[in-house]
Amino acid sequence: MTDVTDVTDVTDVTDVTDVKDDHRATARSPFSQSGSRFHDPVCGRVVSSAPERVACLRLRRTSDPVAPALDLDTTKELVHDGADRGRRPPCPDGDRLMSRRRFLLLAAGAGAAALGVAAASRRRSPLPLDQTEGEPLVLPPGEDVLLLTRDGGEIAVRIAGEGTRTFVLAHGWTNDRRIWAPVARRLVARGHRVAVYDQRGHAASSAGSDGLTMSALADDLATVLKHLDTTDVTVVGHSMGGMTSQALLVERPEIVNAHVGAAVLVSTACQGVGGRGSFDGVAARVLGSPLFDRALSNPWVGTRMVRGSVGRHAHASHLAAVLETLAATPPGTRTGFLTAMRAMDFSEALTSVDLPVAVVVGSRDRLTPPAQSRRLAGIIKGATLQVIPDVGHMLSLEAPEELTDLIERTAARIPA
Repeated sequence: MTDVTDVTDVTDVTDVTDVKDDHRATARSPFSQSGSRFHDPVCGRVVSSAPERVACLRLRRTSDPVAPALDLDTTKELVHDGADRGRRPPCPDGDRLMSRRRFLLLAAGAGAAALGVAAASRRRSPLPLDQTEGEPLVLPPGEDVLLLTRDGGEIAVRIAGEGTRTFVLAHGWTNDRRIWAPVARRLVARGHRVAVYDQRGHAASSAGSDGLTMSALADDLATVLKHLDTTDVTVVGHSMGGMTSQALLVERPEIVNAHVGAAVLVSTACQGVGGRGSFDGVAARVLGSPLFDRALSNPWVGTRMVRGSVGRHAHASHLAAVLETLAATPPGTRTGFLTAMRAMDFSEALTSVDLPVAVVVGSRDRLTPPAQSRRLAGIIKGATLQVIPDVGHMLSLEAPEELTDLIERTAARIPA
């Protein structure tokens, strides 16, 4: 703001420090130095010897309104022989100058604060429309089934809608099937059949003897696809669900050939994610500790812990949804799948994938950054890449409309 610049650029500040006509400016020192001799304005004569200087100071105490403020004991320090420099007494003009400087500093500070408020106001621009309509976890009505996996686990599935195209939605780490609700509602409303399910170890699904591995997740997805018993399904995976989809594409080709027509990989990666070295052990201990659960149970603390999962604009309902699903995930599931994600690497095997694939990511995704999606899209032959501005990791909550459009466009690429 130009007003602030004008305040801090007052041109007469120098004049204040260099007053020549004001007699009070002479009070800056009892002497005006000229070589080794001094002119005292009160005595009206040049003095050179120490006794003369002291006498002038005594006269000054009675004739100068400033002098009584001096302690004559300090005049010993003022009397010098020209080789030493004495201390000068306080100056009224100095007080006036300090007041002026304080004013300028205060004005500059106020201006800086005003600029900060203005910048904050720009940052706190009105939130965009909440595309979840305040109901981020409300799934469309449908049929709930519990499927038995080949290793003895159970997978909870909801199948909703009717249509010629079928979509299977796999959720991410520490979420559950409800995280897909805004997209599932849109797909059903557009005349499609949709299946959403809880990954093993999450919500209503349990792990079998194979434990918490990427291969086990691929087998669970294969179980869902076989139950649907249809062809040309579009598999959509978010985060760890995207890794599940990749595992299916490279490890279960017979299932892909029989049931899958296209894939959409949302906010995901093809190679180890997380920390390095000792970080994994520390992260696992934290995620599995009772203290972590206690922190999540505090709404104020928990909400701030999940803030990084969304982008520029954070709707309270989105953060509440992420926090709810994270808090509901058992500690063993958190730590087990964190280890599995760190160990995975599908980068070489994905080069053989030959079906329509779309990769999508938010420009502000800090959990699986856009660079990982660009690498993934570059590995898979014919894959497309879309980066949605300003959104973070939770695309199904932050941008369900754009994501649903992309899912439909990808399904339309399936050969007739």
